[in-house]
Amino acid sequence: MDEASAAPPLPEPDWAAVRIDYEQLALTRNAVCRKHQISMAQLLERAWKSRWERPDGDLTDRNILINKLLALLEAQLDQMEQTMSGAVDKEVNVLGGLAKNLKELIGMQKAERGGKEDDAETREMQEIRRKLAKRINALTKG
Repeated sequence: MDEASAAPPLPEPDWAAVRIDYEQLALTRNAVCRKHQISMAQLLERAWKSRWERPDGDLTDRNILINKLLALLEAQLDQMEQTMSGAVDKEVNVLGGLAKNLKELIGMQKAERGGKEDDAETREMQEIRRKLAKRINALTKG
């Protein structure tokens, strides 16, 4: 391959910005990699060598995903209540799928804790499920 057709090298990542995103726990590790155009191996190597602080990676990423999924469910329910057209069945099915994914993520989290549940989190999850079921029921009868 000649030099004219070779791709230019990628610029060095802004490791200070990467560290902030990594330690703030607002993004999953995969999202940090995508945002800064680095590989997971680069991220993990830099974090280990530089002793960056982040709780258990998989558990933290799962918590971030659960929170995002909850926010998405809430936003979709709000949107459905505002638009309320004939396409309710399709949207209810989508919400059902999201709720199922949420349940699976929570189950994985519970399994990692050795079957123990955090009382506050359990109450919060039960309340969210109750609200979700109530809102879906109101939309389908609506």
